[in-house]
Amino acid sequence: MLDNGIRNINFFNGRLLSAEDLSAEQAANRQRLELLGNAVGEGIAYGLEVRLSEQPSPLKMTPLLKVNAGLAVNRKGRTICLPEDTIVALLAEEEEYAAATEGAFAACVPPTTAVYQTGTGVFILTIAPAEGFDGTAPMSGLGNTANAGRACGKRYAIEGVQFRLIEMNMNNLEGINDDTRSEVLALMNQADVASLSKLRNMLAHLCFGTEQLTEFARDPFKETTAGTSPFISYGAIDAMRQKNKITDCDVPLAMIYWTAEGVQFVDLWSVRRRLVDRNTSVKWPLSADERKQAEGEAMFLQFQEQLAAIADLSSQQSVLGSIIASDYFRYLPAAGILPITASYIQAYQKESGAAPISIVKQSRGLNPPKFFQGLTTRKPVFIEGARVENLLSSGRHYLPIDLTSKELIWVYLIRENVETIAKQPLTAPQAFLIFVNGNVPFLGEARYNVSRWDYSNFV
Repeated sequence: MLDNGIRNINFFNGRLLSAEDLSAEQAANRQRLELLGNAVGEGIAYGLEVRLSEQPSPLKMTPLLKVNAGLAVNRKGRTICLPEDTIVALLAEEEEYAAATEGAFAACVPPTTAVYQTGTGVFILTIAPAEGFDGTAPMSGLGNTANAGRACGKRYAIEGVQFRLIEMNMNNLEGINDDTRSEVLALMNQADVASLSKLRNMLAHLCFGTEQLTEFARDPFKETTAGTSPFISYGAIDAMRQKNKITDCDVPLAMIYWTAEGVQFVDLWSVRRRLVDRNTSVKWPLSADERKQAEGEAMFLQFQEQLAAIADLSSQQSVLGSIIASDYFRYLPAAGILPITASYIQAYQKESGAAPISIVKQSRGLNPPKFFQGLTTRKPVFIEGARVENLLSSGRHYLPIDLTSKELIWVYLIRENVETIAKQPLTAPQAFLIFVNGNVPFLGEARYNVSRWDYSNFV
């Protein structure tokens, strides 16, 4: 069957070649590369991290972002390469795009080139392919003898990138319930650190589709009118794709919350995803596809990045130690790592009857009893470091922790971490604990080893 196959130019001696023939050969090569891209999957291969730039902006109220060099693949299978770190101004300029017949990426021309409006809003920064021309080359005059030897054409067609800033309008975003919408809009009118953190957390989970995914357990056999699972598409980004605000040419890089006072935060992992294959099953996408696992990884990374930002803002330990999870977050990932104070470790060991720990190097961190205030937890138990990686990985297969549900949260201390703090008070590492969704199988069964008596669990 040859219908709609890739049409390669057939070369033979004596054949006359035109620019159209060579362009057709380039198009065939490009089509093959796009098929390979579709096999690899969509998402970010490496790089393309986004941060607020420390470079001062030449224009008032025009924030600058630094985008690191990197590589991505969009839903059309096209690779998008940013060869070097770039500063991007959050202000669009009117641009003239090549006509649809001239460029390789005519289908990826943005639907509008309007200047972005500043003011309170949530935006998605995307990257897409673009094409421009450079240099000149003389024409032979073939087919146009009047201009023979005098006319010129473009020498190079350059494949590049374009950035777009697309508003995620909370007033008409589909797929969220009215109570969540009202809470998000109310938080957008607040400016304190806790409200901004909770807003960031809720916006991230709108992108993860957390509310929608809870419906799977209620009715896994539910189907759309097309006979497919409704969970093929979920979350704010998919909702924007269905409205053609985000196209198949775009790869989301970051979510940006921008107010009249400037950019309040840039959140990567709410929308950033590693390369993920296309749907394996249209009936059971949550069980058979890679997307859910990639989102579990992104959820963990998003939380850890946001937690680090909170720690940076809370320069005083007294402020950091007074943080309550439910004030700063609506959801926690199914498994996460909390930096805690070494003094908490000291107090915990004393309460447990273990050998006293002398703390010389105090580490900054959260105060677990305060952080988990109002939530259902158990006394922390010890696990071996060899189990940490598996614990964190298995947690990504579970739904995030909804802090309004008061569901059980397991809390673990890591034997190697606490033991090192006790033995090396002058060079002690950062103290930490791991929290896990209560539905994840418990790992803190009672057991002890004589050589590790102070780091064992007892019944």
